Amino acid sequence: MLSRDILEDISLEVEYPCQEKISTPKGSQIVVDMIGVHHDPHVFPDPESFKPSRWSGVSEQNLTMFGIGPRSCIGRKFTQVEALTFLAPFLRDCR
Repeated sequence: MLSRDILEDISLEVEYPCQEKISTPKGSQIVVDMIGVHHDPHVFPDPESFKPSRWSGVSEQNLTMFGIGPRSCIGRKFTQVEALTFLAPFLRDCR
């Protein structure tokens, strides 16, 4: 889950599923179910299939599987280092 506090009155234009504007007053909190987003076929076609190519060209800022902000997953950097530690020798030896 990703939550954010609204600092000023805003109007959100929602395209799916209701195609309408939603008024959100200052002081409200918005919560986004990131697991639900990652499994939504409107966002990711065929979400249950393993397709690493879907992440090609995606900015690191747009990847939210570890959460974002100061309360993001503490294992994020560890996972990235671990992946590179495994991948570098693997690619070197598989020529």
